[in-house]
Amino acid sequence: MKSFYFLIPAMFFLSCEQEIDIDVVDFESKLVLNCLFHPDEPWSVEVTNSKSILDSLTTIEGIDDASVLIIEKDENQSSRVFELEHFKDGIFRSNVYPEEGKTYELEVAHPDYGVARGSANIPHEINVESLDTSVVMIEGKEALKVDFDIVDSGQEDNFYVWDLIVSTERSKKDTVDILPKQGEAYLTSVDANVDYFF
Repeated sequence: MKSFYFLIPAMFFLSCEQEIDIDVVDFESKLVLNCLFHPDEPWSVEVTNSKSILDSLTTIEGIDDASVLIIEKDENQSSRVFELEHFKDGIFRSNVYPEEGKTYELEVAHPDYGVARGSANIPHEINVESLDTSVVMIEGKEALKVDFDIVDSGQEDNFYVWDLIVSTERSKKDTVDILPKQGEAYLTSVDANVDYFF
């Protein structure tokens, strides 16, 4: 167990203020789109508009009368377009589900705020198979060995992050301490494509 001690010296608080003139150009409110999407849920997009940071009297509210379109493109660049319907408080929904391997463009238009667009894609699903752990000896020391295979379609460039999370909670029945201490963790791989970052 580690103990931490904090010494708090006597403190004096001083404050001052200075007025600064800010040359503010005319603020133009723009559309703000908020959308997280994945294949498990139908489309839902929140549409609001931006406010001036100097305007403390108004709040950000949903825009209910926008036109919200989803343009779906597949690997062959063929596309289909469907419109989302207003649900409530600036939220637009559809009963259409996004699909993996496709690129989607979101296009929102409003007569007062113009047009806003964004695009993203859903990568193909990957699977981690044959996950196994064991204790091995490396240079006379016990080490934790983790074996796993990633099944990747290879249809896009994917990157994976492998994190080792060390828990300070140990059960009394643990007799072998194979968890690395700070600065003692090493990663090796049989895959020549793996880059190592410490």
